[in-house]
Amino acid sequence: MIWRKEKKRDQSNKKSGEEAGEVMESFITRWYPDILRYCVWHAPNMSAAEDAAQETFLKLIRYYKEEVEKGKNLRSLLYRIASGVCIDMWRKKSVSEVSLDALAEYTSSEGSSRASGYNVPGEIGQEAGDYEQVMSDMEMRRLVNSLPEEQREIVILRFSQDLTLREIAGIVKLPLRTVQSRLRSALNYLKRGLEQEQEMENKL
Repeated sequence: MIWRKEKKRDQSNKKSGEEAGEVMESFITRWYPDILRYCVWHAPNMSAAEDAAQETFLKLIRYYKEEVEKGKNLRSLLYRIASGVCIDMWRKKSVSEVSLDALAEYTSSEGSSRASGYNVPGEIGQEAGDYEQVMSDMEMRRLVNSLPEEQREIVILRFSQDLTLREIAGIVKLPLRTVQSRLRSALNYLKRGLEQEQEMENKL
C-alpha cells in the first residue's frame, strides 16, 4: 500500500516537472526574439548579442525559475536582466555601432541556440521584418547612439521593442512623466539631427 502511494507520488512529481519544463520552453520561445533584438541594439556584433541574450535567460532560469513556471508576468524583469547583462559584458569594452551586416545576419538567422538545456528559437527573421526596415538606416542608428544613455534606452525600448511608456517606466524604474519627458527630448533631438542630415545632403 505504501509502495503504491510512493509510486503515485513519483508519477505526480514527474508530471509536474514535465509541465514546468513545458512552461519554461514556452516562455523562452515567446521572449527570446525580443530579448535578442534588444541585445542587438547594445552589442558590438551579432555573436555578442546572442551571448548576451542567452546569458539573460540563464540568469532568469537560475534565479527566477519558480516564478516562470508559475506563469507570472516577468517581462519587465526580463528586460532589466538583459540591461544588466549588456552593461556588465561591455562595461570595459569600446562598443561600436552594430553593422548592417550583423543586423542582416540577425533577421535571416536560422538554426537554434540553447540556454540551460531549453531550446531557444533561431528562425526569427519573419518576426523581425519590420525591425529590419527600421534598422536599415545607418544615420538613424548613429543618431540614436549619440543620445544620452537615459534617453537612448527609452528610445530603444519604445521603438525596437514596441513597449508602452508605462511598461518602459516599470523597466527603467522611473515615473511615467519622466519617461515621457525623456522620450520627447530624444525625439526632438533625432528630428533636428535628421533635418541637419537632409540639409547637408541637399547641398551636395
